[in-house]
Amino acid sequence: MKKEYKHPFIARLMHWTWVILMLILILTGVYIHEPSWMPIFPDFAFVWPMHIISGFLVLAITVARIFVSFLIGDFKELDMEPKHVPQLIPVMKYYLFMQKDEPQQGKYNAGQRMLYGLGWPFLLVLMAVTGILLYFFPSVVVIRSIHWIGAWLLVVTALAHIYLGAIHGWKMVKSMITGWLEE
Repeated sequence: MKKEYKHPFIARLMHWTWVILMLILILTGVYIHEPSWMPIFPDFAFVWPMHIISGFLVLAITVARIFVSFLIGDFKELDMEPKHVPQLIPVMKYYLFMQKDEPQQGKYNAGQRMLYGLGWPFLLVLMAVTGILLYFFPSVVVIRSIHWIGAWLLVVTALAHIYLGAIHGWKMVKSMITGWLEE
């Protein structure tokens, strides 16, 4: 059995902290949108600061993760050159069970490069901007709608991230806990 050190401790710590904060943002965001949908919180005065603090912490961890990516060298793995766009088709075929063998494209495949390098950064900026605008203009429906749609796009892509990781089995999840990937 071959073992490869895939995920440094700092990257795993940031990943799981980010996961916890995103769960807090989802739960508190649903409560802020419609309190009757999430009756687990005592009141709005408790939820509002928790949502804002969690949002700023997610942004801080994201910026720190980008910085750490440069230090540990995995940022270069997110090579966002247009040459990777055609590689998305075999990746999609594999994950849709239309192709037996997974295309080998380095640490991140074309789909991950697009999601981690373009999709999530765009959504996080969108969420930060609309979140800050909502702080000052809470009753503007267009801003609330964009923030709500952006939140659901993050949820859907996070669920896809979990699903696509789970396709590879426990070894992939375990590697995000221990750092080591067993082949």
